[in-house]
Amino acid sequence: MKFTNEETLKMATTFKKQFIANGLVTHVMKRKSAKNSFCYEIRYRSNRFCISAAANGVAADETVETWWDGFYEKFASVYSDCGEPESTDVTLGGTDGEKYTFSGTLNGQEYKYIIAACVRGGYVYYLTYTSTPDYYENHLDEFDKTVENFSFR
Repeated sequence: MKFTNEETLKMATTFKKQFIANGLVTHVMKRKSAKNSFCYEIRYRSNRFCISAAANGVAADETVETWWDGFYEKFASVYSDCGEPESTDVTLGGTDGEKYTFSGTLNGQEYKYIIAACVRGGYVYYLTYTSTPDYYENHLDEFDKTVENFSFR
């Protein structure tokens, strides 16, 4: 699918911000996350799975564990059938963090998630893998490679 220059100029700004990474079209979005704070999200989405990366400002004394507690509390308030998340150590770009594996049901559809997160320089950086159970195993290698190759500049 191609768009003319006129069509592109009429599109929402967030829709136009995309680039190709490793042959995959990714979208970049800027989202307001607090009164004076923004979250930048990079997302690749395909049939029944999504990998995204985001960063949010956090308090100076915030740890990945305290961030996770607040995040998961909000998640569980929206999703049903949330099991107890599994946690393992992970390294993102040389920074120690945690990897959480969990699931939840929204509008009758079950989803499986992995979030790899770390806190660095006043921000929580996290990579999210989302899939339906039937496609979950199909793209785990892609997410693992994303975590493995994550770096800070």
